Amino acid sequence: MAMAASSSTGALHADLEPLAHNTDLVNKIMRKRQDEMSRRTKLLDPRTRMHGVNHKVLDEQIAAKQAQAQTDADEERYHHDGQLLQDQVLAVVDQEKQEAARARHRDVVDFSLTNCRREQRREFALSDPNQLRNSAPPRDDELGPSSFINFPSSNIDPVARKKADQQATREYLFAQMADKQARAQAEMDFERKHAEEEMKSNQIRQHIQYMEHVEAKQEKCDEAADNRMMAEVHHQRRQMKVEREVNATAKHVDNLMSDPRMAEDVCWEMSRNVPGKLINFKRLSPEEQQDCLNMNANIVLDKMVAQDAELEEQTEEAHRVKTQMSVQSALEDRKQLALMAQRNAMVEHNKRMAQEKKARDTQERQAHKSFDIVA
Repeated sequence: MAMAASSSTGALHADLEPLAHNTDLVNKIMRKRQDEMSRRTKLLDPRTRMHGVNHKVLDEQIAAKQAQAQTDADEERYHHDGQLLQDQVLAVVDQEKQEAARARHRDVVDFSLTNCRREQRREFALSDPNQLRNSAPPRDDELGPSSFINFPSSNIDPVARKKADQQATREYLFAQMADKQARAQAEMDFERKHAEEEMKSNQIRQHIQYMEHVEAKQEKCDEAADNRMMAEVHHQRRQMKVEREVNATAKHVDNLMSDPRMAEDVCWEMSRNVPGKLINFKRLSPEEQQDCLNMNANIVLDKMVAQDAELEEQTEEAHRVKTQMSVQSALEDRKQLALMAQRNAMVEHNKRMAQEKKARDTQERQAHKSFDIVA
């Protein structure tokens, strides 16, 4: 695989041959170079650089998204309509069931009111007022031998028995009160003990939280100290890098300034055998450099003169346009004044005609109301 990567990149990317043993790194570098080449190609195309992706592609994507959204909306509408139809069917079925149950209940009530009398109902035996009157007395064989027994309780005095029962009830109530007070006291003791334990737990929790806060603060301080130390190390590294760069630049300048070629007076040499051929060109001569500077200065002056001429032409054009606009404004104002005068004359004529018509109408009205016959 390493040999294959070397053979495939050796022609165009000879700088990757030392890394041919690491195919992943070579492929990653090749992908990055391909992406950079694609980006530069896109930047070289003005249409793609300024307007982005082709609008046809975007239109197709928008149309596809709209079609998918319409499809989803249609499917959602279909499911929604089906759900509504199902709800309506279930509502109708439920309504039919309720109507059927109410109809059965009405039929039962109507049948009971129509065909059943009061004594024929099932529950009449529970509220029959003549049950004891209509029942027969029990016979001796139905009562059994216990009805003939004389119990000892029959000879007890009811008043004494009532007092004994009241005393027993009083003792039982006192016992219940004592038991209730004991339970209340036990609950209070339990709550007091629970409150004390909770207070101890809160104190321990507060102490733990305080210790955690102290430890976290100490960890932050240690972290800040480590960060300061690391920042100092990085600063020293950057400072050493800057010093190395400054030293390298100064060394390079010294090498250039101390180069023997810079101390030579001959800037270029012409061939002795072939006229007009340079055989050793080092730099421009001072005269040629001065000619270049003069030419650049003349170009700059020509540009400045052209800009001044263009500015003067623009100023003249602006003045001419301003004059034309002033003339047009004056003509428009004159036209408006003429129209205003014509409108005023028309208004005065209309007023005069209205006054004359009013006078004629008045005379005609007076003549119509007069009793004198006008010959």
